[in-house]
Amino acid sequence: MKDKDRTIHKLLEAVEVILKRDGFEAIGVNAVAREAGVSKILIYRYFGGMEGLLETYAGSRNFWPAQQSEMEQIYGSHKDTDMADIASALMKHFLRELRKRPATQEVLRWELSHNNEITEAFAATREKQGMEMIEIFAKEKGLENRLDIKALSAILSAGISYLILRSRTSHVFLGIPIREEEGWERIEKTVDMIMNKVFKQEE
Repeated sequence: MKDKDRTIHKLLEAVEVILKRDGFEAIGVNAVAREAGVSKILIYRYFGGMEGLLETYAGSRNFWPAQQSEMEQIYGSHKDTDMADIASALMKHFLRELRKRPATQEVLRWELSHNNEITEAFAATREKQGMEMIEIFAKEKGLENRLDIKALSAILSAGISYLILRSRTSHVFLGIPIREEEGWERIEKTVDMIMNKVFKQEE
């Protein structure tokens, strides 16, 4: 690995460490450079500044669980099944991967109460990746004319995101133990049920 690549990797790792450990409020040029063990000048040299560094982090596999290559892989492994199974697999992948990403959860929490260039950059990257996931459904001829995939995806992904964020401060939501696997198994089964109801109805 070249020195530049090694430094970039260190800086991206430092962003994730700080988000997990200290929260979004602690993110800054000096803090990231110190955590990475490099000069802050390199953040400007390689990324143009903090915003550029965070945009790069937002586009990385470590940040968002809906990478196009992963979505395509899931679609390919379920292509011999129906769209209900594909939709369930995609949404459950999103759920499971987001649960593993405390740094991503911290950014989502921060975005709910702050609006600035940095949060907008994160949101724009996430929107692009979300649209890439939805484009998978365009493979099914005529489906978008029969079903509002964007609205369905928005409701489910927003609900899942909220429950994951809520589990950081609460053990239970409407009687569901959201800090225990039992609770998430119930939620996943309900995702299956919703997708089956919606897509079977559209056939």
